[in-house]
Amino acid sequence: RRAARAASASAGAGQAFSAAPGSQSARVRRKSAIELFDEELAQLRPGVAGQAERCRKITQELAVARETEKLERQALMKSRDFRKERADKLTKRLQACIRGWLRRKRFVLAINTELAAEAGFASLLPDQLRDQLRVLKHTVHDLKYQGEHRERAIIRLQAFWRGMLGRRVVRVLWVSNYMRQVYLQMDLAATRISAWHRSVSTRLKYREVIYTHMRETSLRQFTEMVEGLKIVVKLQRAFRARLAVRNVTRRRSAAA
Repeated sequence: RRAARAASASAGAGQAFSAAPGSQSARVRRKSAIELFDEELAQLRPGVAGQAERCRKITQELAVARETEKLERQALMKSRDFRKERADKLTKRLQACIRGWLRRKRFVLAINTELAAEAGFASLLPDQLRDQLRVLKHTVHDLKYQGEHRERAIIRLQAFWRGMLGRRVVRVLWVSNYMRQVYLQMDLAATRISAWHRSVSTRLKYREVIYTHMRETSLRQFTEMVEGLKIVVKLQRAFRARLAVRNVTRRRSAAA
């Protein structure tokens, strides 16, 4: 509407300027066109603030709308990822169920086929029953225990045998240490026995020589003691004779 008014005003102004400048009607038209512009501007000025406020509100609403759209897009992506993950889980579970059912169906079909093929062999039924029970046990075991169970069982068996081997090694080392100690004790006992035997045999060997040497030594000591006693007796005799002579001489001199 403003554009139409401005166009009409510009058209009027153009017509006013295009008229003859000397005519009175051209001046009136020009003045009326200017007045129309002023009136139009005066009418439009109050709406400028409202339009600016409206533009600001629209800008805020646009920013809010963009933020909301961003959040909704993120929520949509999360929901898509969640749905995709859920669909993958459901697909895996469905595949596992179908594979288990097919495996059980094949197993039952194989059992039925074997039973139907071997129905006429009545004499072999006990052996076949044992074999089939063994196969059934293995199959049920394979269904119940998966790869991780096998790995765990292998680890436990390895740990058991390693522990047993370790205990055996420790036992062997203990026996070896005990045998070494027994050997050292026997060696020490043999050394002591040989030393005692050598000492006894040496004493028996040199006993007569020792006894002879002791007799000779005792005889020599006795002889020396006898000779010493004889010398002592002789000295005592000579000393007593001298004392007697001295006493006699003293008595004679005293009597004279």
